Amino acid sequence: MNYWADNALCVPTTSKVHLIWSNCGSISGMKCVNVAEPGGPDYAKDNYLCWEE
Repeated sequence: MNYWADNALCVPTTSKVHLIWSNCGSISGMKCVNVAEPGGPDYAKDNYLCWEE
């Protein structure tokens, strides 16, 4: 079962924020926040939502 299939994060097309999802760690040169679900599988602990500054 894919619990992530119906999730979305939306921003207006005019937004100056450029978001990038990484499922293999933070992205060098970007600000990132770890998105991990407590008790989730180990392979999901290095998911990050990143943005350009």
